Amino acid sequence: HGNSLSMARLTGSIAKQSPAVCTAHLRDIIGLSAAAVEQLNGNRGLVAVSKAVRDFHATQGVDSSRIQVIPNGIELEDGEHPHGDRLKAELGLPPDAFIVASVGQICLRKGQDVFAQAAALAAEQMPSAHFLLIGERYSAKPESAAYDESIDRTFTAAGLTARFHRLGFRQDVPQLLAEVDLLVHSARQEPFGRVLLEAAAAGCPIVATNVGGTPEMLIDGQSALLVGADDPQALAAAMIRAFGDASLRSRLADWARARVATYFSIAASARRLADFWRSLLTQ
Repeated sequence: HGNSLSMARLTGSIAKQSPAVCTAHLRDIIGLSAAAVEQLNGNRGLVAVSKAVRDFHATQGVDSSRIQVIPNGIELEDGEHPHGDRLKAELGLPPDAFIVASVGQICLRKGQDVFAQAAALAAEQMPSAHFLLIGERYSAKPESAAYDESIDRTFTAAGLTARFHRLGFRQDVPQLLAEVDLLVHSARQEPFGRVLLEAAAAGCPIVATNVGGTPEMLIDGQSALLVGADDPQALAAAMIRAFGDASLRSRLADWARARVATYFSIAASARRLADFWRSLLTQ
């Protein structure tokens, strides 16, 4: 089983020369070459993490009859996460600070520049809000560095330097999300965001963009507030709405956690994967 696109191409190539049953995961929304499509189609079966991923690859020529949609899962702990103050103590924030976080690799696809623009628009109506950027930039390309620097410039120009905090790469994201008041996921493209599953599991309310596999996971107005991509005004409005309505945040968090528990548990994903492989082995 190939667990990435590069490995999926390899397993598809192996399948042409071996009696082994070769399968692979499709986890990204990314353009494919004709050679890549041919290699992917060499696998006996493919697993897409969302319908959006399946449909995107099918339009490029990947055989849709080979693709089964099996969303990623997450393990939920019993009970609710305690909403502690460890993060506020780490950052030196006052007890009444309202923590808004963006989590993910810093890159154009994740839309942290839109998060910064929305924060600048919303900050005046969210006076106790502090904005956290959790994640790192891995690309060393000049355009990636310039993109990263533009985020800082936006917060600085808005006079929010004291309310903007970069945490970099963290290995305790699920624990941090239990202390965050609002996750804002401003991605331009998202196959099936793990951080959204983690936020839902942690009981953290979510504002996100209505892209890729996100609306398959979360329902607008019920388990999250979803807005269009590249729309800082709409994102800011959703942030302000969530900030001003504690009961709404509680409902969103409760519904998101219940939805993840019902449809996206790691146990359910494991069972579906096992059934997928069994079905291919009996062909």
